[in-house]
Amino acid sequence: MTNNAKNYYYAITIGPVVDTILMSSKPLGLWFSSYIFSEFSRRICTSIANDIKGEIILPHFDKNKHGKIFTAVGMFPDRIIFKSDKEYVAIKDAIDEVRSDFVSVVFTDSTLKDYFYFHLQQLNLSDGDSIIESFSGPLDSMELNRPFMAGQLVEKMKKLVTDNENVKKTTLFNNIYLSELNLLRKETKETYEIRDLGEICKNFDEKKRFKSQKYYALIQADGDRVGELLKILSKGSGNLSYLEKGIKDFSNKIFEYASSLPVILKKYGGSLIYAGGDDLLALVPVYQKNGQSLLALCDEINAAFKKKLEVDSVSISFGISIFYYKYPLYEAFKQVQYQLFGVAKDKKYKDCIALTVQKH
Repeated sequence: MTNNAKNYYYAITIGPVVDTILMSSKPLGLWFSSYIFSEFSRRICTSIANDIKGEIILPHFDKNKHGKIFTAVGMFPDRIIFKSDKEYVAIKDAIDEVRSDFVSVVFTDSTLKDYFYFHLQQLNLSDGDSIIESFSGPLDSMELNRPFMAGQLVEKMKKLVTDNENVKKTTLFNNIYLSELNLLRKETKETYEIRDLGEICKNFDEKKRFKSQKYYALIQADGDRVGELLKILSKGSGNLSYLEKGIKDFSNKIFEYASSLPVILKKYGGSLIYAGGDDLLALVPVYQKNGQSLLALCDEINAAFKKKLEVDSVSISFGISIFYYKYPLYEAFKQVQYQLFGVAKDKKYKDCIALTVQKH
């Protein structure tokens, strides 16, 4: 098969993201279980840009800035679209090498390589084809095709993400980065401790005894009509190179928006777990110290999103679940996923907030 360097396209999806997050029982484990996949994705992007000499279309990637870890919040999604003149087998081998290196650097157990999987799809597109729409169906199908995972391997990962000390032993643990995300409290000038759910709840005056100080909120957000807009940007009578520029400009704006979220969440007193593209997951108190509420926080995030994208048709929908601080975190994640995707984004009119409270 002869490849055309200008219009030969690839897509990658990685996993198992949600299954790993559902193992989490503590804030640090929740962060780590999502961040490892962002880091895996970032390393794949780095290899595509430097080794494969491919051109990344989605997500936004600057090899000069993002070629190394630059933040502790996960900002790279589980889907990558790029073009290259390399053969399918050569690219597959290169990504498999990235996976091996990633596991050997981050973990002490090399057998965990088999826990992480990726799917690679190749399409030969021509002018007039939709880049995003052409990959949507194949990627959705690939994500349903999960490889068999040995129970022993799953237990190894579960043991890792449920124990703060095990997370600390990985190379991704970094006191400075995590303190910026408000996941750590500073004990002394040199030492830090992990914030637990009880501490995240008590973000305001402890002299005032409010019941809300014993409740935390898990927020998950997702952009509305972003996929539709990307599909519009990726099709038309223009040549593929012209369409690629529109997608890249848009994804750059989304990346800039996600980069602003750590400051917003820390100011509120919450801990940002991930901010990949138009997705967000955060642990926050019910109220900020100065009295700002959850709904006001959502308004601030939504306003930042619309301002950065400069498109009236897009917005953000939120799922919010409030729980007693001893409520299992993995159960909270299941509930907030339902609030977002089963309630808020299931409405005809987007830009919704679905909120539930589970009393003690």
